[in-house]
Order: sequence, then structure tokens, then C-alpha cells
Amino acid sequence: MFDSAEIRVHPTGKAIARFAPRARDRATRRPTRRSSPKSWGFRRARAGGGGDTDTAPYGLGTYASRSTPTSGAACALAARKIRDKAKKIAAHLLEVSEQDLDWEPGKFFVKGAPQMAKTIQECAFAAYTNHPQGMEAGLEATHYYDPPNLTFPFGSYICVWTSTAARAT
Repeated sequence: MFDSAEIRVHPTGKAIARFAPRARDRATRRPTRRSSPKSWGFRRARAGGGGDTDTAPYGLGTYASRSTPTSGAACALAARKIRDKAKKIAAHLLEVSEQDLDWEPGKFFVKGAPQMAKTIQECAFAAYTNHPQGMEAGLEATHYYDPPNLTFPFGSYICVWTSTAARAT
């Protein structure tokens, strides 16, 4: 019972994340925002498109409290694909090996030389204008996440109550 997410980063550095299920309430919208491009260092980002079958990737819908664990995981995995491609581009721009780079939200920098860095916006622009030879242009990813088993998101309430024999009578 999969769900999906699509992330597209434009050459301007603006990122758009689209999710298959519709965010119905705060419990669904908050985790979606936390896994959105803005949390990865993009200054301008929009998370949305959820539930719009004309723009969102295909998914199985919002029901049974499954939206956050399935589309949230799909978004995180799509973001990793984008980060991995951006790292290759940053290595190309900085003329270093990928293994020589570290990541902090918003930029890649050379280990031991943090002044040598490329922001995610610079990588996004280069993805369309100066990407390594043999690499497909663009910076976008779609991921379909299918949990290994069903998801069982739920809340629990616990009440601790003690009683003494003197009060029980």
C-alpha cells in the first residue's frame, strides 16, 4: 500500500514538493512541512499539491492514518536522491571527490576547508547549466514508498492509578 512524493528544484533554487495524499489536518500537515525542501536549506520552498490528481504523483489516498508514515517516507527518500545528485554537482563545481565533501543544511563544503562550499541553490542552478558530462540535466526526484508491512500509526493513552486498601472501603 504505497504512497509517493515528488520534489522538483528549479534553476532559481525554488523547490516544490508534491505529495499524493491530501493533508487534512495539523497532524498531517506538520510532518509534511518538516520533511519539505525548506528544512533542507532552500530559502523559498512550497510543499503542496497533495490530493490534486492533476499535479501530484499517484498514491492510494488519505485514509486510516497512513499519510504521514507513507508519504513522509517517500518525501525523505526522494530528498536523499536529490541530495545525492546535488553532491555530485557540488563535487564537479569544486573539483573535488564526492568523498571530500560534507553536508550541512543548505550547503556542501570541503572537509577541512569550510570556506570552499557550494550552496544548494548554486547546485540547483548548475544542475541545469553546468552539470557533469554524462549526467542528466535537472534536479528532481519522485519516490514511491511501499512499507514492508502495513503501517499502524496510532496514539495511546496510559493512565496510572493506584489504590490503597484503606481508601477502597
